[in-house]
Amino acid sequence: METGKKRLVVAVAGATGNCGKEVVRAAHSSGLSVRALVRNEARLAPVRDRVDDLRVVQVTDRASIAGSLDGADFLVSALGKTYQKDKVSRWEVDVGANLHLFDEASKAGIRRVALVSVFGADPNHDIALMRMKGEVEAALAGTGLPFVIVQPTGFYSDMWELFEMARRGTFWIIGDGSVGFNPIGLDDLGEFIVRSLLDDSKVGQRLPCGGPDTLTSHDIAAMAARVLGRPVKKRHVPLWLARAAVAMVRPFSRNLWEMGQFFVGQVGVLQAHGGMVTAPVAGRRRLEDYFRSRWSETRAAMD
Repeated sequence: METGKKRLVVAVAGATGNCGKEVVRAAHSSGLSVRALVRNEARLAPVRDRVDDLRVVQVTDRASIAGSLDGADFLVSALGKTYQKDKVSRWEVDVGANLHLFDEASKAGIRRVALVSVFGADPNHDIALMRMKGEVEAALAGTGLPFVIVQPTGFYSDMWELFEMARRGTFWIIGDGSVGFNPIGLDDLGEFIVRSLLDDSKVGQRLPCGGPDTLTSHDIAAMAARVLGRPVKKRHVPLWLARAAVAMVRPFSRNLWEMGQFFVGQVGVLQAHGGMVTAPVAGRRRLEDYFRSRWSETRAAMD
């Protein structure tokens, strides 16, 4: 995409993450010039050929990102801490680093910011991760920067962990298995983020998004069985027991506790409020096709 003879520049923070890589691919395909803000250059390898400008920075260090957005037109923040074992807290990444970026974006005159959040985020939420995402959303809205906030329900890449569990022989279900949601493929999500970023009519909006199918744990277990071509044994973990197990983790690893609280807490919330959450459909690719494709690649690598 060009203005006159100048290609518009999008800076992508978190470009080495699963979501960030897809944003890079989609932005490149849209004709934007891509500037990647990364901590580890080696992890950018799968999309390095789609990146025009690479900046190695530490987003949790305010001084490190000074000037990193100068000359850019747009910013996409796909920052988020998952299971990384470093000592940096989730708040420092999910909240603190984003606040640094927003401040830098204001100084650089960024035209528009796209923030990747999560469906249901709220600064007053009982679940820590949802509360942090809500805090960041509120902070961005308060900066005065034009923005779009994208709120996916979940990713297919996370569902792969459930497939792997089924592959090992037993599919463990938290609660009664009645809760369901419509996760989205990361390639669809990347395309949706870039479309929304460039759409003037979306400015100032929060945009929930999901895939074409709303699925329960039982649906995903059955899907895994079809792809594997064999029965999958299902076992239930009572919600009270799952909550107790997550609570026991807290003194030893706050990061794992926050992730556990998120997954188990979401089940509890959904189970108490009817069980199903379906965000507006933004993706066309289906989870079963994702499972089949990735399982085929996995088997090929094993041969």
